[in-house]
Amino acid sequence: MTPALPYGIAEPAHPSGRQLSEFERRLLRVRLLGHEANLLFCSTTKTEERLADSKLLFSLQNYGHIIICRFLEAWQQFNSLAKTDTSVLKISRALSFYIDRLNEWPGLTDYRNWILAHEYQIGSSPEFIPPWVVAGTGTVPTKPAEVLVLLDCVRMASACLLSFYGDVYRELTPVLRVPSESPPPHGVTTGDEADTERLRLTRQAISAMTGLGVTQNDPVLREFICP
Repeated sequence: MTPALPYGIAEPAHPSGRQLSEFERRLLRVRLLGHEANLLFCSTTKTEERLADSKLLFSLQNYGHIIICRFLEAWQQFNSLAKTDTSVLKISRALSFYIDRLNEWPGLTDYRNWILAHEYQIGSSPEFIPPWVVAGTGTVPTKPAEVLVLLDCVRMASACLLSFYGDVYRELTPVLRVPSESPPPHGVTTGDEADTERLRLTRQAISAMTGLGVTQNDPVLREFICP
């Protein structure tokens, strides 16, 4: 028996009311990752101003890297169905050039695991490993332009896959409808509320650090002031 999911979470049902098949689950995972890649790619390349903002590109590049790794995992899961489904084998072979392009970077998953998803550490080894040390191995992309090419591979591979299974995908689209948002149990919801909460926490931090002999003008603290 499948164990219960946490927090009362339940998988959406097929529009007919039945449980989703494993094929449908894996197809939907690819679709959502393609959607994430599409949003990030299109919003980043929309204006020259965004492409010129190196600080913004740094964060978008890191998030893009995570999307790419998750997509490769979802694609591998979907492609494993080719053992029993000839249509999966057919589309996988047709789109293999996209996956080959992503796999030109053998360190993608390691960089995600060691740097982006965890605390600059390789597994349980105690050494501090900063991002530039791993980037210097030449196994991961370091330029935003390259990450955008890889994101384009993700979104277009997803689009091609979904178009190949167009009838199945269209039948599943109700599963992707986001229900009306319910009020959050806590947390701020507006910019004004966020400003007030940040100010409250900042005052608390100043009081705590002053008690430890560190003033709010300390040069290390000032490193984290937004320019």
